[in-house]
Amino acid sequence: MINRMNLGIIQFALAFGITFALTRDPWISGLVSLVAPAVHAVAVLANSALWRRLLHPVTAQEPAATACSAEQPCELCPRIRTSPERHPRLHA
Repeated sequence: MINRMNLGIIQFALAFGITFALTRDPWISGLVSLVAPAVHAVAVLANSALWRRLLHPVTAQEPAATACSAEQPCELCPRIRTSPERHPRLHA
């Protein structure tokens, strides 16, 4: 938790410093330094999702995404064979 807070403080300070050096306006610098971490967080999530898709692509040989149920047990998930309730996730 402390590491994340430290990273946020560093990112805020860098964004403020760079924007202030370019614009010489503390209001614009403050606004940019507040928006930049939000944009960064979205970019990191998108990057993670993209790499996950690139590293684990779905091929034509894999079964289509179907929900596990007691009526149709899933061979990918052994928990379903012993549990009568519906599995909470889809298999890709």
